[in-house]
Amino acid sequence: MIAKTGLLAVAVAVLAWPGESWAETWEVPQDFATIQQAINSPDVRDGDVIEVGPGKFRGARITKSVKIRGSGYTRIVGGPRIWRGRDYEAGFLFRGPKAENGSGAEIYNFIFDGVEFPIFASQWGAVVYGVKVQNNSIENAIQGITMWHADDWDVRYNVINNLRAVSGGGIGILVGTYSGDDAFENRVSENDITGTVTVDPADTGGYNAAGVFIVSDHRGKKVGGLVEGNFVSSNTISLVSDRPDVVPVVGVDITDTRGWTKRNKITENVVTNNDISGTEHDVELTPIKLDDVNNVQ
Repeated sequence: MIAKTGLLAVAVAVLAWPGESWAETWEVPQDFATIQQAINSPDVRDGDVIEVGPGKFRGARITKSVKIRGSGYTRIVGGPRIWRGRDYEAGFLFRGPKAENGSGAEIYNFIFDGVEFPIFASQWGAVVYGVKVQNNSIENAIQGITMWHADDWDVRYNVINNLRAVSGGGIGILVGTYSGDDAFENRVSENDITGTVTVDPADTGGYNAAGVFIVSDHRGKKVGGLVEGNFVSSNTISLVSDRPDVVPVVGVDITDTRGWTKRNKITENVVTNNDISGTEHDVELTPIKLDDVNNVQ
């Protein structure tokens, strides 16, 4: 008996070798009717995989570190509402306290068609860490991938085609801060952001649409945080506006809404090797002196 117990202990030790995955895979709609039901289930734990089959589905608020992936032709056609009093929806929403804001989640292989904000990390919540958003297709969004207060996100190989501007938006990928938290060391690489920005007929302009928008936003008495060490590389950005006199399009827009101060909040970001030849304005910095503290090529 002693020898058998010893062998069992060795076997268990081998199975638990570091790096081995104990994740379970859950299927929608087989195991759960909706993605939100899967995420809310106590049986689904951090590290598990939620595989969503072909068809049309609503997205969800992400509260766990799960890998969510489409399998086949998987379309997200709506999801949780972003703001009270507005009908705008996210496909996948990251919002909430640090313990349940979806840090570490991964989103792969979905098609978002007409969802206003397909991937949305809210400006009203804790910093969201270590999210991967890869190999998704986004069509006709107001903002494709929105990363308020995001650290160490990996956003690659996504296709964003055609955007809408409705007194704001018209943005492929946003990295920024709004209410004091920071946005550090996110990677935005090898995405295709193309097509037409359709400007709402009632829009009076006064802002840019953008393929990639890096911003420290201090409007409305908010205190934008630091935006540092983000890496924007090897993206293809080819966007035009259908009303360029009202809302022009910039390939990469870097803006601190305070203007230039001695304590710059957008520093040490790298923008390099992007193909922005299909966009009327390539890179715009506001204020222009941000070029002194960022590596923009």
